[in-house]
Amino acid sequence: MPEEKNTTKTKDELGKLLSKDEQLVKIPSVGDLITGRVLSVSKNEVRLDIEGMTTGIVRSAELFNDLEEYKNMKEGDEAEATILELDNENGEMELSFRAAGEIKTWETLQKAVKEKKIVKGVVKEANKGGLVVKILSVDAFLPVSQLSGEHYPKVHGGDRGKILEKLKRLINQEISVKIMSISKQDENIIVSEKEAAYEMQNEVIAQFKLGEVVEGIITAITDFGAFVKIDKKIIGDEKKEEAVNPAEGLIHISEIAWQKIENLKHHLKEGQRIKAKIINVDGVKIFLSIKQLSINPWVEAKDKYSIGQTAIGEIVKVNPYGLIIKLDEDLQGLAHISQLSEKNAANLREIAKVGDKKEFIILSMDIENHRIGLSLKEDALAEAKQKEEEKETKKGKKKEAEKEAKEDEKKE
Repeated sequence: MPEEKNTTKTKDELGKLLSKDEQLVKIPSVGDLITGRVLSVSKNEVRLDIEGMTTGIVRSAELFNDLEEYKNMKEGDEAEATILELDNENGEMELSFRAAGEIKTWETLQKAVKEKKIVKGVVKEANKGGLVVKILSVDAFLPVSQLSGEHYPKVHGGDRGKILEKLKRLINQEISVKIMSISKQDENIIVSEKEAAYEMQNEVIAQFKLGEVVEGIITAITDFGAFVKIDKKIIGDEKKEEAVNPAEGLIHISEIAWQKIENLKHHLKEGQRIKAKIINVDGVKIFLSIKQLSINPWVEAKDKYSIGQTAIGEIVKVNPYGLIIKLDEDLQGLAHISQLSEKNAANLREIAKVGDKKEFIILSMDIENHRIGLSLKEDALAEAKQKEEEKETKKGKKKEAEKEAKEDEKKE
């Protein structure tokens, strides 16, 4: 009888142990994420040892090369996979890296948003609104407004067809972006290259100082100026060239030359190498000037010209309000329509045309605002003096009236 009691006791203990083990061991199900050790890797399949229980297989359609851990897998590595079938036709567990990889991808991207990290992606498509960028295995949208200065389609006149052409040139290029918004549920990601560039540019901008001379290539010409890819600095009086990490600068149209420019493309062209001076650094924006590398001709103008003097000038433009006259290489003046003829001309081209050279009288000079007033009328100077005298007389009468009004107030 004691023997029977011992046997019963042993069975009870074994039952308890088995019950405890069942609680510890989770029976895998289809759709679960499971970890295994890599047994073999080939081009078309990967085999995993699943905790000594069984062998799992990942076939070609379910392989996933968008994450580094799956792309460079080798024997002995641990890997996570999603269960597709518990028991396939060969008695193996059918697995997928793709499903597991996509889960990991979204987790990686959400972590990048949380940590405000810059991520890399490859441009897949271009449309008028922006670019489709593949980040790991997920498509994200990059609006045109969020492109960096380097890639923003700077098109003269804003032609949409040409803008799309420039965007298409970016297809297959790798770019750095920051994730601005993410929704796994809607499978929607919006990214910004501009924000990523802003962050990276802070280090690049630190290379430059106000007043330095730089060299670079013109990358785009717009209505308001020219963009330059800066790649060199000119150091010291010896004008030694020093390579720098490329940065973008802008030359405003007013900083191209001392004279007024009507059409930038007559002065600069894309691909042209130029030198310019840094005149402002605002955040990550570098503003350049070509004209400030030369002597300001307006400083010398007051010694070269004077009111009442006659000067030969070439007509460079005919406007409805008058003529733009080139006095020398860097100085231009305006002959207003009222100063071109004793009679009112119905058509300015009856008086002069572009390329004509004529003798003008200098009526006025405003060196500070870069203006010279010219006239073709013989009595122009006398008229100008008379108008000035009339203006001064009116000012004097006004002051006298104000003075008398104040005195009357005191008497009251």
